[in-house]
Amino acid sequence: FAFSLSRRERDARGTVHKVTWEVQVRDCRTLEPLLSIPGGSHFFCLAPGFKLWVIRFQPESLEQWDLVRREKISSFPVTAQWNRLFTMVPLRQMAVLVGLGHIAIWDSRLGKPLYSITCGQEEFTFLRVSPDGRFLAAGSSRGALTIVNLLTGKAQKALVPGFPAALNDNWRLLAAGQKEGSIQISEFGW
Repeated sequence: FAFSLSRRERDARGTVHKVTWEVQVRDCRTLEPLLSIPGGSHFFCLAPGFKLWVIRFQPESLEQWDLVRREKISSFPVTAQWNRLFTMVPLRQMAVLVGLGHIAIWDSRLGKPLYSITCGQEEFTFLRVSPDGRFLAAGSSRGALTIVNLLTGKAQKALVPGFPAALNDNWRLLAAGQKEGSIQISEFGW
């Protein structure tokens, strides 16, 4: 599958006169459109079993789509505060929605929030789920790294040098961007 995130409609002179947000799913060999989800956003996540989760702007909702059958499976209302970042935790059947200063963990089968964590005014810029699906790392633009135990809902916060950007596969090394443009690799005691 190939995904595109928006469509611009142009007039005969090539001038863009309307931009409509949608998620388009295409066959990656032929680029033939398979599914179009209007009112979509740039927050989507492919889950096992060819399921696509999309946060839509209009109406504000979290939707699950079956890409093989090309149909919507479920839809749950969400508010605009949860439209910053999004990821799935397939091993735990959870969806993680992130807003300004908030992390919400949802049961992806029932479409119901399990718990919410308030993190001040952190503007999260990256999410990473541990390989065993037990932990979530959320890095902010202010140099904070919030680790959430997905089983208990408890969070701990650590300040790191720079802007957290990535954790390696075994969660031992953290890459953080520095203001001067370099990247610092630090050992992350977990």
